[in-house]
Amino acid sequence: MQLPYKLVTFVAVEKLRYLLMPFGWIYGLVMLLRSRLYKSGFFSSYNPPIPTICIGNLQVGGTGKTPHTEFLAAWLSKNHKIAVLSRGYKRKTKGFIKASPLSTALEIGDEPLQISRKNPNITVAVCEKRADGIQKLLSEDAGLEIILLDDAMQHLSVTPELTILLSELDHPYFDDKMMPAGRLREFYTGEKRADVIIFTKCPLKFSQIKKIEFIRQLDPYDHQEVYFTAYKYGKLKHIISGEEFSGSINEQKMIILTGIANPKPFSTQVRSFGTVTDEFNFPDHHNFSETDLSDIFEKAGTDTIIVTTEKDAMRLEPFVQQATESAISKQFPSIYYIPIETFFLFDEEVRFKSRILEILK
Repeated sequence: MQLPYKLVTFVAVEKLRYLLMPFGWIYGLVMLLRSRLYKSGFFSSYNPPIPTICIGNLQVGGTGKTPHTEFLAAWLSKNHKIAVLSRGYKRKTKGFIKASPLSTALEIGDEPLQISRKNPNITVAVCEKRADGIQKLLSEDAGLEIILLDDAMQHLSVTPELTILLSELDHPYFDDKMMPAGRLREFYTGEKRADVIIFTKCPLKFSQIKKIEFIRQLDPYDHQEVYFTAYKYGKLKHIISGEEFSGSINEQKMIILTGIANPKPFSTQVRSFGTVTDEFNFPDHHNFSETDLSDIFEKAGTDTIIVTTEKDAMRLEPFVQQATESAISKQFPSIYYIPIETFFLFDEEVRFKSRILEILK
């Protein structure tokens, strides 16, 4: 009897993961030794003079760091002078750079650019070495009160005041394996460094009973608080003009275009709007080329819109502006992105904010 193709593929992937596990253990031991050397004081760690909040994860891939950083930035900046410091993953530059209205994703990275665009009143900067970046920020602005460290869970050269660990509800870190067999950057015992643990991308109907069972399975430490968040999707916005889509979305044909780690939740949301004729998923932080888009534009024609993520829009925007003047603009479809916001389930936003303010005091 011939086995179904999907079953054969699943078995092959599981065998490959099993073979890769020893490499993951070696990598995990190296990361564990590194952590112990920092903890013992063998490696020095910079303790900033102002409160710093680390937003990070133990896994590679999209756990929702950027939307949660934006949530904190928008809230804290109402009463405090804050800055966001990121590595600027996959940027084409090096060193310390502050975001400006003219910045591009190639210069500072797509995620810092998105944070800066949505929070123009705060300072957003990138630097590979977080300790150097913090000192640079403080030297340029003595009035800073709080610094948010985006994706800095493994940057042990800085000792933050508060560490927030993010993990997808459907792919929890405690049920994962070390890279390359899984997605863990370090052994999940690294969770001890977290003061707050947030499970992200939860379904809106996530019940209180499931929450209690999940926390029981997690078994957090006494110093940790656990929260659950979901995404609130906004209306489609044009990638250049920022205008909202004015037609009837239920009757509109759409093509999904992403370059993120886990496109499934986004794809599910777009498909709930109406008719999706095709879907193109590229690797996370993919730098789109004219070849990539010309093929997609050809399939779309002029009666189909392309729907992408807010993060992808940061990388697509300059290309789209240039493409309007090139040959591919003859059948150039409209491209829209969907803005997202984070919100806390079970009415726990107030408790979360109280926890943050308590530690910052």
